[in-house]
Amino acid sequence: MKIVCKECNKEFEPKQDMLKESYLGSMKTQTYFRCPHCNKKYVVCINTPKARRLMTDIKKCEALGDNAKAAKSRKELKIEMDKSNGRST
Repeated sequence: MKIVCKECNKEFEPKQDMLKESYLGSMKTQTYFRCPHCNKKYVVCINTPKARRLMTDIKKCEALGDNAKAAKSRKELKIEMDKSNGRST
């Protein structure tokens, strides 16, 4: 997926190795990447302790084949991520 930077108007494709994390306090982390041309920061998401726990639960449920519990945890995770990232559900 190509992105056009809002700062320098140059196009680039974000890669997995461009993702960085920073600690925000209160056990929250921010995942972001920067434009390789002008260094503008783009926030991808903010993770809370609850979101990290839900992600771990999903992986465990999938490994055990408990798809119903994994689906329930995914719904909870979406609600938590929307809440912590300022999106309404």
